[in-house]
Amino acid sequence: MTRKNKHSYFVLLLLLLIICHQPFAQSFKYATSQIPDSLRTNANSVRREKTKQFIVTGLGTAILNEHEVVTVLNSKGKNNLFFLRYSDKFTKLDDADIIVYDSNGVKINSYTQKEMGTSGYGDGLVDDGKYTYFTVTAVNYPITIEINTTSKFKGILRYPYEIFQDDDQSVQSSTAIVTLPKSFGFRYKELNGRFQFSKTDQGQNDTYKWEVKNLPVKNIEYRAGPAYLYLPIVLYTANKFEMDNNPGDLSSWKSYGKWYYDLTGSNNTLSAEEQVFYKDLVKDKTTVLEKAKEIYRYMQQNMRYVSIQLGIGGLKPFPASFVNNKKYGDCKALSTYMQAALSAVGIKSYVALTNGDTPVWPIFNDFPMEAFNHEILCIPLEKDSIWLECTSSNTDFGILGAFTENHQSLLITENGGELTRAPRAQKDENIKTSKNIINLNEDGSAFIKSSFENTGEFKQEAIGYLFQQRLEDKKDYFINNLKFKAGIDSLQIDEGRKGLIPYPVNATFYYSQYPDFLTGSKFFISSRPYKIFTEDIRQMKKRTQDFYFDYPYTVIDTTILRYPKDFTVEQLPTNIKENTTFASYISNYSLDTSTKEITVITKLSIEQTIVKNTAYPDLESFAEKVYADMSQKLILDNSTL
Repeated sequence: MTRKNKHSYFVLLLLLLIICHQPFAQSFKYATSQIPDSLRTNANSVRREKTKQFIVTGLGTAILNEHEVVTVLNSKGKNNLFFLRYSDKFTKLDDADIIVYDSNGVKINSYTQKEMGTSGYGDGLVDDGKYTYFTVTAVNYPITIEINTTSKFKGILRYPYEIFQDDDQSVQSSTAIVTLPKSFGFRYKELNGRFQFSKTDQGQNDTYKWEVKNLPVKNIEYRAGPAYLYLPIVLYTANKFEMDNNPGDLSSWKSYGKWYYDLTGSNNTLSAEEQVFYKDLVKDKTTVLEKAKEIYRYMQQNMRYVSIQLGIGGLKPFPASFVNNKKYGDCKALSTYMQAALSAVGIKSYVALTNGDTPVWPIFNDFPMEAFNHEILCIPLEKDSIWLECTSSNTDFGILGAFTENHQSLLITENGGELTRAPRAQKDENIKTSKNIINLNEDGSAFIKSSFENTGEFKQEAIGYLFQQRLEDKKDYFINNLKFKAGIDSLQIDEGRKGLIPYPVNATFYYSQYPDFLTGSKFFISSRPYKIFTEDIRQMKKRTQDFYFDYPYTVIDTTILRYPKDFTVEQLPTNIKENTTFASYISNYSLDTSTKEITVITKLSIEQTIVKNTAYPDLESFAEKVYADMSQKLILDNSTL
């Protein structure tokens, strides 16, 4: 073989090796074996790599490119297999694809945007509103999913901040990049992380870059409050923006509030005919409180809420005339309409931007940004202002509830925005008062008459599970939520009108066998027909994060057990009284042999919603004593057996 032929042969062989090696190299890249053991320990998923690049080309125009690869190690991390993106006239998902790899990193499937599902959004209230969704089915774990998307913006108020790590997830590499004109006044705030940060001067533009690598898993403990307290996050925004052809200034809460106030314009004004209607509605009322209550009651009975997160489809509310004609609206439309109705009868009020449920991101006094997802209403008074949730047909007047209570909120006034906190809920706002009369028969059967009076969150819960629901669903509520003894043979439930305060529920139960168990002639019966304390306080060796109750509350129960004349009471549990800085519990047992009645009176109060991690052992001890008391049995002896 000549030297030339040998050279050609060598080149051909080298090319063949490269071609043969290429799939192997590709499969190797995302193989689960390439994840360091330190990043797999206690993790449900691993973010292999992510790059989020936000390129701002104008006050209201930008492109967002995202590339993310996540390995899902087990079924607990399957939320990473669900893809969802919203689109409207301001934000459009321009392109998307998903690639799936097995545990060896071998590509097993791919999907384009055309293969994904789409659905309309907003009941016609959002122009071009739709969402694109897709779920990757995992036959086996681990499985790796790669997502690539491009979104285009025509109107930017909220910059797409970055959460660099999710709960129960470790990170190999994650990067966020923002490029924008210097004149826009860029600001950022870093939370809970050490970021590799760089800023590059590109003439008229600046590029900001944050990067993290090899983050071990972040486990958020059970009921530890908002995730933003623990996860590495970078918030960023610009002082100058444009939304729906309306330029604005976000350098202060005041300037942002003024922009929003001007945006609503005449939308919060009723027609002359509509104003006359509301004046006539409250003509017999004399005080601000009475007038506002009457209008709020009318709104609850006649207007329907359509759930649309604030910011999707824009921030400009629909005109009050739209709500008046259609009888429905989203949070901003209903709040603005209520504001207009109050104004018609001479009552001043302000809409307030806030966050519903557990906030995804914090609101800082010194860092103005658009970070709200809900809107409520405030009636300022000389002493205590009145706050109204305008989207609920069940919430009592002047009660916000756990959805928005104590959340940072931005009042939108004629002078600009005023950042304040919505009022904190008190335990006296959420009260469940119950009375149970148990008529026990000699054969162990029993009839129970239970009556409940519910306010606040207990009222919302009772209405949601009981009002106009099927009897079987109501039965499930008593057994699964209130923890009534299973084995109910017959059940009759009557609930009151939704507007009643407190909201009444009356129930009659029949059990063919009510005792928990029998031993000879002895009947062992639970001291109450349902669980007063249903919180799951888990035993932990050392808790490192604070514990959060959903809301403060009080439960007061009176249970009377009427037993047959030939029965005797063998044992009554001991009275108990427990007090801590965050909760209290009282349980008293008494016996009246003349009337053949055992009376159990119980009161539980959760007074402080946040328990510091250092005080968690006290909470464990408190819960253990309460659980023990609730499991106490009334022991009766049937002398006829």
